[in-house]
This record gives sequence, structure tokens and C-alpha cells, in this order.
Amino acid sequence: MNVEQRIGVAPEVRKPERMHDQELGNLLAAVGNHEGKALLLARMQWGQEYGTIDLAALVKPVQGEGYTKPVPFKWCGQSLAPIGLVAKGDGSYYGITEKGETVGKALAGHLLTFSLRHPEVSLNQLLGATSSSAKRKEDEDAQDGSKLRTPLTRYRTFYELLTRDLPIRWTDVDQALHESCPQDYASLRNIGIDQHLDSLSTAGHCHL
Repeated sequence: MNVEQRIGVAPEVRKPERMHDQELGNLLAAVGNHEGKALLLARMQWGQEYGTIDLAALVKPVQGEGYTKPVPFKWCGQSLAPIGLVAKGDGSYYGITEKGETVGKALAGHLLTFSLRHPEVSLNQLLGATSSSAKRKEDEDAQDGSKLRTPLTRYRTFYELLTRDLPIRWTDVDQALHESCPQDYASLRNIGIDQHLDSLSTAGHCHL
């Protein structure tokens, strides 16, 4: 844990910069497709350190009993810490980082507001599971060793659906992603857009 976190000094407010797609994809995969993780990050306070019981106590009042106590701690270690939203301090304690306090909480707030307005829609249904089969295929084929996560592909797919005249063929979406993001999709002949759209259609979020 850094000195600012220990003494509770708030992070400096900086002029926002355009986020790289890969960073956005990492954020969506960490908190964007799971209400529980977004809630946990949103409730963590600057300058505080949380152990297993503390993290569970943050989530329980708003998430309910549908998880075991170690789960929020695992969320920190497996999802939030790897992309710098939280950091592990002395012993088994986590604290929110500057990135988590600014960028992470901003995203979590937007997503949780959406969930509150649309309780019938799951973020996981919209953005897909980080460990889905589609994600693993994309990870294997992405160039330059970068991880192309399913939530980022879903986000890009929604962008194409929302900015084009409908109806549109899934092959057109596939081609658009190849053209707009060649660094990610150039080596992929079929990036599974038909499967993504089929999943969204089954959940009632688009029509095929």
C-alpha cells in the first residue's frame, strides 16, 4: 500500500484522457460484467484496508447472502488487483488504489445505475463472462500477446448495432470489427460474432 493510501490523502483530480480499448476491455472484464464486483469496488473507501471479513461486510448489505465470505476477497485477488483497481497491503488486506478510486468507481457507478434502472437485465448477459469459451478462443488468437476479452468484443458489437442502420447482418458486424480494430481481429477469420449475437438474442437483448 502506498503512503497516500495509508494517510488517506485523496487522489489528484486530473483532466480525463481517452482510454485505450484494451484498458477498457480489462475494466469491463473486471467489474463491468458483474454487479457484485462493481458494488464491492464502489463501497471501498480511500485510505482503508480490508480483510476477508471486512470485504464480505461491504457486500452483504447490498448483495445479500448469495455467496460465501471468501468470495469478495477472491474478487479482489483475481479480478480487481491484476488491473490495478485495488492493491494488497501488509498481510491479507486490500485497499483501493488511485485508479480504482477514480476510473474504477466512475465505471462502477454508471453500470450500477444501469442495473438499478433495469433489474431484469444482468450485466453478465450483456457483456458475457470473462472466462467464456469465446473469450478463450479470442485470447489464443489475439496478436501481440494481448488478451482480447469477451466483454470488449461485446462492447464493440453493441457500438456497431447502435450506430448503423438496422437490420444488419452478423457478417457485417464481423467485417466492421476486422476493419476498425485490425490489431485485435486481423488474425481471426471468425471471431464468433454470430455466437455473441445468438447469446444476446436468447437473453432478449437483440433480435436475429
